Amino acid sequence: MGKSGIYIVEKNLGTQIDAYSTVTNDGRLYIVLGTIKKSAVRRNFDLAHELGHLLLHDDVDMEILSPTDLKIIETEAHLFASAFLLPESQFVEDFQSLTRKSNPDYYIDLKRKYLVSIAAMEMRAYALGILTYQENRYFWGQINKKQYKFIEPLDDEIPPVRPGKVHALLKFVLDKEVMKIDDVCSEFHIRPAFLSYLFSLESDFFRPYMTIQKDYFNQTEVIPIGELRYKTSMK
Repeated sequence: MGKSGIYIVEKNLGTQIDAYSTVTNDGRLYIVLGTIKKSAVRRNFDLAHELGHLLLHDDVDMEILSPTDLKIIETEAHLFASAFLLPESQFVEDFQSLTRKSNPDYYIDLKRKYLVSIAAMEMRAYALGILTYQENRYFWGQINKKQYKFIEPLDDEIPPVRPGKVHALLKFVLDKEVMKIDDVCSEFHIRPAFLSYLFSLESDFFRPYMTIQKDYFNQTEVIPIGELRYKTSMK
């Protein structure tokens, strides 16, 4: 998505929001991901879901939608993500090769291929009509029994891919000395650590670019009020 011109960034969104997308006044597309740790496959679905919003609902004002309308467009984005990550023709062919379609453990190889959660693959298969109602019920019973609702097989093995466009742009600008991080910190009275937090960068990302090792809020630069009053009274 980044190569297609979408800016993907991370931000602390709390625990209630997984991600959101927006279009700026100058037409730039952004997807903002929460920093709460999620499995790589769930994050992939978040990205595809927000891409659906950008493509299907770019002219929709979410703030004025009724709960019913909001639910409709969320469903549309969800269906888009499912179809985007699991293309019907190829997915159906792969899915038909499963010997036990109602057993979540038989989905593991497909999860490794598509990088989509086992639960999302089953829902896609059921929506496409290649799972029976009984198979669907048994599947979810097994999901609960195996405690896969929150942590599935491979979740701790597939590494999540972090957004790199902002990281790359900042590195380019600093490497070419288009701007200096010291000047930015001095101008806005901020610390490099704040910028690292703002852009979800490594804590030491700016260290190689610092030429003035200075704490802009260092206590040694603060004149104690008591000392100032004493000097004034001596005049």
